Amino acid sequence: MSDQKIPEQIEVLLRCDQQLLFIQDVLQRSEISNSLQCELQEQMRSQWQKHENKRQKIQQEKIPNLAEFTTEQYAICDRHLRDSISIYISKIAHCIDSHRERVSQKIRTELFSVTSEDALK
Repeated sequence: MSDQKIPEQIEVLLRCDQQLLFIQDVLQRSEISNSLQCELQEQMRSQWQKHENKRQKIQQEKIPNLAEFTTEQYAICDRHLRDSISIYISKIAHCIDSHRERVSQKIRTELFSVTSEDALK
């Protein structure tokens, strides 16, 4: 080999090295890009699954016939209200009867304990 060919060969080798480095860089970026795409797809699948779960939950809780549901709920509330009123009426009646009995008993006791006509006045 001549001394002139050595610089040319070195230049060719350097260009080849640069090209190899460039190709390596492109491949590495491609791998990173593929990795990022895979990660992005996984995140999108996860988000889609969360969205789908929420959609199914909403669908399950959806009231198919609002008018019928409202009527049923009104009837349930009406029944509870009537039951509560009935209980309180019963308690009030018992309280009134108890009070009436005590007052009647007190009046009888007072009447029968009277010893004179003046005490009745």
